[in-house]
Amino acid sequence: MAYLFQCRNDEGLFAVSFDRDATNIPPGAAWYAGWRLRRVFDLDEPLPAELDPEAVMHALRSYGYHIWREGSAAGPRSPIEATAADQ
Repeated sequence: MAYLFQCRNDEGLFAVSFDRDATNIPPGAAWYAGWRLRRVFDLDEPLPAELDPEAVMHALRSYGYHIWREGSAAGPRSPIEATAADQ
């Protein structure tokens, strides 16, 4: 299982982690507001955002998390929009 988070004070900042509580994700922009859990997903499923699966898996294996900003080359659309579009 993996967990999709959205920064509480920067809605364009997202992270995927193996940690349900997001304690392993560097606080960065979320240093005082924290991360909000948006979705739980199985790694056998497609990623909840348009991301390079190999890069995400590498980051998860190496660091336990992957962070990206909506609209960046690594994440062209919001995972929240992607989730809504896929339902």
